[in-house]
Amino acid sequence: MAESDRALYGQLMPLASTWLLLPKAGLAEVLGMEAVALETEGPAWLLGFADWREQRLPVLSLEALLGEPMPARTRRTRVAVINSLGTHLDAGLFMIVLQGKPQLTLLNPAALRPAPMREDDDEVILARTRLANTEALIPDLEAIERRLAEAVGDVEDQHLAATDWEPGGVS
Repeated sequence: MAESDRALYGQLMPLASTWLLLPKAGLAEVLGMEAVALETEGPAWLLGFADWREQRLPVLSLEALLGEPMPARTRRTRVAVINSLGTHLDAGLFMIVLQGKPQLTLLNPAALRPAPMREDDDEVILARTRLANTEALIPDLEAIERRLAEAVGDVEDQHLAATDWEPGGVS
């Protein structure tokens, strides 16, 4: 098999201080930040929700999830609809805030090299890699989805508790 036959395409997506690398099929769409309805409930990394194709999807800051400072919102800030195909969220979809537009890139054995994991890497980081001169994170989409499902469940429970009170109830 020729080396070109083993090539795959991926999406290199800019975060504030690094890059995220996903398979091409992992990115469903990129939207402007105006699509996001910001929430104040839940963990700081859960920024809110956005409606996409008649679905309400959670939006997260991967940097904040990893314990880094929340990146500033600029005119280049976007949200990426991630197709994780997991089972923890109803649609298997969520959104990640990006600091620019993703780049479709050719992934082949000559260009893609493993990079060492860091001692403080969170479980949502599956691996680190080098693509030419760029280091990128390969996320564990299932772990991210699991954390999102827990956080969204907590936010929904808070909403239910806040609306469950009835005036003139039992004394």
